[in-house]
Amino acid sequence: MKVIIDENISNEIKKLLIKAKFDVLDLKDKQLRQLPDRQIIDIAVKENRIILTHDKDYLSFMVDPNCQAKIILIAIKPHTEEKVTAIGKFLIDSDILSEIKKSAIIDYRQEKITFSLV
Repeated sequence: MKVIIDENISNEIKKLLIKAKFDVLDLKDKQLRQLPDRQIIDIAVKENRIILTHDKDYLSFMVDPNCQAKIILIAIKPHTEEKVTAIGKFLIDSDILSEIKKSAIIDYRQEKITFSLV
């Protein structure tokens, strides 16, 4: 599975994905910080990658029928290391990355992870 992790995604999630043999493009590692969202989407489409982000600015792309990128918006409240690790394991164990057709939101609040397609 090929993913792009936005600059706001923790290194813990990155480590878990790499350990699980995901092909991870980390925008921080490739000196691609501060790229406009549109350029990140273009990279994702060109390389057939799923974007993982905490950035709510992607919502407009997620609901745009012309946007071809697969995007997963991850919302964690409060943002703790334990919850970040749980989200990383959820991404790996649930196999949702291979199942989504367009975009999705993963929300971790009140000690519960919920997943909804957009």
